[in-house]
Amino acid sequence: MLQFLQYKTFGTHRIPNGWIVVTAGNPPEYNNSVREFDIVTWDRLKRIDVEPDISVWKEYARTKGVYPAIITYLEIKNSG
Repeated sequence: MLQFLQYKTFGTHRIPNGWIVVTAGNPPEYNNSVREFDIVTWDRLKRIDVEPDISVWKEYARTKGVYPAIITYLEIKNSG
C-alpha cells in the first residue's frame, strides 16, 4: 500500500499523472477484519467521512434514471 501511495505504481502499472485514487471502506464496527493504517501510510492519505443524505441521493437517482422501485424501497426503508 505504501509503495502504491508513494510511487503511484501497482506492479507494472502506473497511475496516470493528475489522477486521484479514491477508495471506500467500512469502519471497524462493521467489519471485524479491519486493520488500522500505520502513521506512515496515514501521512499520505486524506480521510473524508461521508454521511448519507437520502433526499440528495433521490434527486440524483431520478435525474440518472435509477429504477423507480429502488427509490421507493429506500423511501419506505428510511421513513421509519
